[in-house]
Amino acid sequence: MPRVSIIMAAYGRPHLLRWAIESIQNQTVTDWELLVVSDACPLGTAETAQALADADHRIRVIQMTRNWGEQSGPNNVGLARSCAPLVAFLNQDDLWFPDHLEVLIDWIDAAGADIAVGASAHVGFAPDGDMRRCPSGLAGMGDNGAYCPVKTFSPMSAWLVKRHCFERIGVLPRAAECVAESSQTWLFRAWKRKLKIATATELTCLIFSSGSRANSYLNGDSREQAYFGEQIHSNPYLRSRILAHASPSYCPESNPRKEFFKFHFKKLQAHLGLFPRALEFWFKHDRRSGDYIHHLRSIRGLADHAAKTSNYSQVLRRRWINRNCLYEAGTRIDCCEGGQAERHLGDGWCLADDIGCLMHATTVGVHFRLQGQNVRATRLVTLWQLPPGAILYAGVNGTGIALASAVESNELSGAAEWVWELPADANATTRILNFEIHSPTPGCRLVRMRLE
Repeated sequence: MPRVSIIMAAYGRPHLLRWAIESIQNQTVTDWELLVVSDACPLGTAETAQALADADHRIRVIQMTRNWGEQSGPNNVGLARSCAPLVAFLNQDDLWFPDHLEVLIDWIDAAGADIAVGASAHVGFAPDGDMRRCPSGLAGMGDNGAYCPVKTFSPMSAWLVKRHCFERIGVLPRAAECVAESSQTWLFRAWKRKLKIATATELTCLIFSSGSRANSYLNGDSREQAYFGEQIHSNPYLRSRILAHASPSYCPESNPRKEFFKFHFKKLQAHLGLFPRALEFWFKHDRRSGDYIHHLRSIRGLADHAAKTSNYSQVLRRRWINRNCLYEAGTRIDCCEGGQAERHLGDGWCLADDIGCLMHATTVGVHFRLQGQNVRATRLVTLWQLPPGAILYAGVNGTGIALASAVESNELSGAAEWVWELPADANATTRILNFEIHSPTPGCRLVRMRLE
């Protein structure tokens, strides 16, 4: 049995996996297992992880069949299928220093703690593009070497947890059930249950927050991880350089009296069982349960997982379409019976016949999830069988789009090819394209379609 189980939740961004896994393989502690849990990833992520696993027997890849939509689910799957007495987590965009596990194992033993958290530097953006001068925020601050519900913010990549803690506290809560971060909510629950949480005074990991990097799940940029991964390996003074310019995540008020009352008021909230960070999110930012993860998904360029309807069958249908509407640009989709259109057609359609699919509502949905990191679509090309005088209107992701052409076709009686131009920013921030097509005229039948 390995000494440490490391769990890595992964979704997309296969270009980052190499650097995160390499930082694990460079640990001074070698007695570990790594479980890479793929959250029903697009093509490329699980394959990249499997290639790394084939070269290192300590790595296992778990492919979830359904997308959970945030990290608590994959992390809990990894937790259930791991076996070591100590559990660590590493997000796929973060990096560990080589002594990360060694420091936290020593700290958890020396302090007799249930949980140890290391100091972590949250790497920001260099104003001039020079990564040597990237500003950093320093997290993991405690109070006299212990977790403080007012001061301590610690990302999961900085944790080392004894397995019995999850048996006592429970698994990580769903982000949709939390006002603040799922990870910080779980850490506060551990503190409430009197688990001993020690804060190590060593910088052991670098955090590259996807929630502060616009469209981070869409672009293929790994320059930050490549630069700092190489620096961790070659520059023995990297930690000193980062700490020289880092600012702590908890900044006390300049007025001592105001700081005294603010700190102890929040400490009182915590002792009453109220999570101060969640209360701040609630009152200061007007956030309710689930709002924060929806906010993060919009920044990352991911579709909103929140259901927009109370119709349960529609909820299930839309989730099925979102999982299965993967599309390679340029591929022709036939809408007749036996074609591939069903995975892309949303609400408002009849069952397909031997020609195509008839609209039974005035507004219908068509959905595509583009395959590939940097793929862009510019036109929606469709072939319709239309009654005389019929006209169609279209929109994508809530915005109307212009008709480029509508010309008759000789393929079928009443057939016409309608082409809509997509605006330049239609899929600049997301690979999900949700089309709405409207016609006041009944009897419109879609024969085939493609994105170019």
